[in-house]
Amino acid sequence: GNTFYVNDELYSGQSSTFIFDVSDPTDPSFVTRASNGLGSSCHNCYTKGDKLFAANYRSGLRVFDISSPYNPVEISYFDTYPSSNSSGFNGAWSVYPYFPSGTIIVSDIERGLFVLDTDFTFVGFTPSGTGGFPELIASSGQVLSVDISIEGGTLDTGSGVIEFNDGTGNQQSALNFDGTRYSVTLPALNCPGQVSFSFGIRDNEGTLYESQSYVRTIADSVDVVVENDFESPAGWSAQTTASSGGWERAVPSNDSTSVIDCSAPGSDADGGGFCWVTGNGFSTFGCEFDIDGGQTTLTSPVYSVDIDDPEVIFSWWYDNTSSNNNEFDDPFVVEISGNSGASWTTLLTVPLGSSAQSGWTESAFLVSDYVTLTTGLRMRFTASDNEPGSVVEAGVDNFRIQQLSCGAACPNPADLNCDGSVNGIDLSLVLGNWGTNGEAGGDVNGDDNVDGQDIASVLGSWTG
Repeated sequence: GNTFYVNDELYSGQSSTFIFDVSDPTDPSFVTRASNGLGSSCHNCYTKGDKLFAANYRSGLRVFDISSPYNPVEISYFDTYPSSNSSGFNGAWSVYPYFPSGTIIVSDIERGLFVLDTDFTFVGFTPSGTGGFPELIASSGQVLSVDISIEGGTLDTGSGVIEFNDGTGNQQSALNFDGTRYSVTLPALNCPGQVSFSFGIRDNEGTLYESQSYVRTIADSVDVVVENDFESPAGWSAQTTASSGGWERAVPSNDSTSVIDCSAPGSDADGGGFCWVTGNGFSTFGCEFDIDGGQTTLTSPVYSVDIDDPEVIFSWWYDNTSSNNNEFDDPFVVEISGNSGASWTTLLTVPLGSSAQSGWTESAFLVSDYVTLTTGLRMRFTASDNEPGSVVEAGVDNFRIQQLSCGAACPNPADLNCDGSVNGIDLSLVLGNWGTNGEAGGDVNGDDNVDGQDIASVLGSWTG
């Protein structure tokens, strides 16, 4: 094959498999990092056909469908270490899936050898199209499509459901099956906000299979007024009383002492390179650059925000859970000001940060829930190491201010020109943008691909 999968047990963050294109063996190239969202360290992995078998320490054996080589989808697991999915060198060390009988063996450091019968069923849930599920979910009438496959059984195609929660409680809707894929049109949702959703289906024996959970933003449009990935300073500044470990804008060092021993990020949040981190450099001894003896505060410039109801979004890293810590008295504090810094209100407090296990976290806050904007919006992020000393590392990246708007979209997504009818004009918009990503129109279901699904949506909503 032309694809190489690498697990790095020393990678700090979520369980991750690094994927490389080796079509030219003399010039391999990195493609992407794939994760199932758990915090466990990854160890030995092996491919067999269109499956990837990974021994991921504390989360046990994980099986992925790699029929789409750059988009592994977890389809099964056997947890040999059920007490935790966090980072650590316990649990499944290796797996062997190559016996002619199909039997799989897994070696566990504490619990010994597991011999697994492969007479089990794989069910995969994959977003239809090439763009995955849309990042923005319409306030009403959003169409979601998913491909569901089974190996080792038969699906009950009439049993598919979506479970979702827009903040008003858990809801469920049936999936429609057109013979190829499953789809659902969501009802009116609580907007603006966030919706979590997952899919479920049964096989002909009644066994329920469920997908992972997804979280998306509910809005009909987004107006981004500030966006900073910190590839430039953009007016942000640091004030430090600590003897070491002050905020600095840098490409995080990924040496093993900084990352493994001292829980530093090792990389930024958005892949751009730079972010703000507390102390940075190649460590020549343990925890050379973490915060010590005081605090460090990162402060934004004053933003003049002339929109009705802005939202602030940022990615953060905070860890004070290294093994030599015993006080955990150094919270990470994020504050906001609506009067240019004359007074401050706390947005977020993280008393026990575990980013070395969970990775970067993105948080979003509606400004009006915390302050009234008068002379200008300002943010500050404070990390500290109070006595007795602890190992404390922090990071901030990918800061944005935006406005989520609701009600601007047409109630029926298939009514592409929003004239109250679904007719030949809408069909012509699909055909005229066929095969594109839909930026110019025609993408009814928002999957960044104008194709037969969009024609089906228009014809299914046809009013003439």
